[in-house]
Amino acid sequence: MTPINQSENSTSTGAATKASATSTDELAIFDQSATSSRNGHTTDLVRLYLQDIGRVPLLERDEELTEARKVQNYIELLEVRKTHAEGGDEVLTEFLEYIIVRDRSLLN
Repeated sequence: MTPINQSENSTSTGAATKASATSTDELAIFDQSATSSRNGHTTDLVRLYLQDIGRVPLLERDEELTEARKVQNYIELLEVRKTHAEGGDEVLTEFLEYIIVRDRSLLN
């Protein structure tokens, strides 16, 4: 075993403390630069995003399953609609065109 020299140990600890203080100072400067001086609101986009998603409640398990089923049913409905539209029924094709237009308007 090599004996530990007290001066080496204190030097490395002092360097680590100094580095920690420097990084803390840098973080404080970065944090101050991320806030607007006029109104105190943050301009850091990541921080804004995290604050925003923290305001939205998460779905419970059963709510998530219900929404997933709705999406699956809608996808199946779109496939059935496409299949019938390819069949060539004029009335159905015209009706499906109206539905497509309505769906597009709802997305906008």
